[in-house]
Amino acid sequence: MIRHHALLITALALIGGSAAPLAQDSPESAPVPEPAPDSEPAPVPEPAPVPEPSALIDYATVEGVTLRAHVFEAKTGEPPHPAILFFFGGGWTGGSPQQFYPFAEPLAELGFVAIPMEYRVRGRHDSTIPDSMADAFAAFRWAHDNADELGIDPARIVVSGGSAGGHLAATVGTIAEHSGFGPSAMVLYNPVTDLGDVNNINRLNDLIAGDAAAVSPLEHIEAGAPRTIIFHGEDDATVPIAQSEAFCAAMTAVGNQCMLSRFAGEGHGFFNARLAAFEPVLMQTISFLRPELEE
Repeated sequence: MIRHHALLITALALIGGSAAPLAQDSPESAPVPEPAPDSEPAPVPEPAPVPEPSALIDYATVEGVTLRAHVFEAKTGEPPHPAILFFFGGGWTGGSPQQFYPFAEPLAELGFVAIPMEYRVRGRHDSTIPDSMADAFAAFRWAHDNADELGIDPARIVVSGGSAGGHLAATVGTIAEHSGFGPSAMVLYNPVTDLGDVNNINRLNDLIAGDAAAVSPLEHIEAGAPRTIIFHGEDDATVPIAQSEAFCAAMTAVGNQCMLSRFAGEGHGFFNARLAAFEPVLMQTISFLRPELEE
């Protein structure tokens, strides 16, 4: 069992120095030091290495499109490990699994098999939201059905994602039918949970390809849904935080666990790497996932 304080210390060590420092105000009167005569220029620090997955594995082929799982193997502990599947954002029209590499790497260091997933998007595959949902369902089934080969515990598979990817993760936990199994938890970053209440709904009508309620996680909450944490900026003008408030209220009304972490002054996509909120969001994510790391 990994204790909470040790988990946080490890996570802090992993992410320390990875984010850009915040600007600091300095007095106008402060003198600017001049370089010493004949001094050598300070060396330019090398950029931090870009996280890379341990393997790229084909998990599905749909209409000639091969979809891959970007697998970050667990760096500590013995199998079976907990797993977390990430679905990228991009309005169901674009985006890349690389968005969640900065989350996957530290979670793998803590003992997760962390897997950013590919799925079909309109810009590359002329797909619809139901198509993207079908890929997310297939990704979860693949991870569950191949648990032994992946070295994971099929009862400890978390689904996660941001914005449109948060919608897909939420549909895996609320709409998909898993025949007796499902995600152990959902970690959602400014997710779309009500397709009938987003900006540019007219643009989405073609993507929805039917009834918005049919693809809205908010409309499919039942008792027994996975425990959930949602991170949302209070100034999000793309997906109003009211969506996450309504989702958590509906979850708790039927006895499910749902926590809403509000970020004052933050807009859409505030959780991404190299932004000021990334580290606190990652730390809260790790804290929430502590049960998955306990044997």
